[in-house]
Amino acid sequence: VVWRLGAEGDFSLVGAGEWFFNQHDASWLVDGSILLYDNGNERPGDTLYSRAVIYKVDEQEMSVRQVWEYRTEVYTPFLGGAQLLHNGNVLVHLGGRPPNAGSVDTKAANVVEVTQTEPPEKVW
Repeated sequence: VVWRLGAEGDFSLVGAGEWFFNQHDASWLVDGSILLYDNGNERPGDTLYSRAVIYKVDEQEMSVRQVWEYRTEVYTPFLGGAQLLHNGNVLVHLGGRPPNAGSVDTKAANVVEVTQTEPPEKVW
């Protein structure tokens, strides 16, 4: 292990943004940024949400800056993913949602394509 990223890691978070909570599906982008899916489990505060997020990593300064995020329409406490597409948009798999009180939610996971604009726009 060369370094660790996150609230208990080796980097300082600079600028606006926040650390991730129960992240996965991380991938290095060609510009040296990291794209990952953040389920948001145990996020401080009263509001739980999930998101795809991009951090710009500076290994010289040991700092990280959040440069983009897409908050999903629903909180997904497990699964999920984010992949950069060739057109620059991000494909986001919203992960798993627990079924409501014993019923089966047939739309428990879905996929959206979003732009990297601010704010992100849903393509489909």
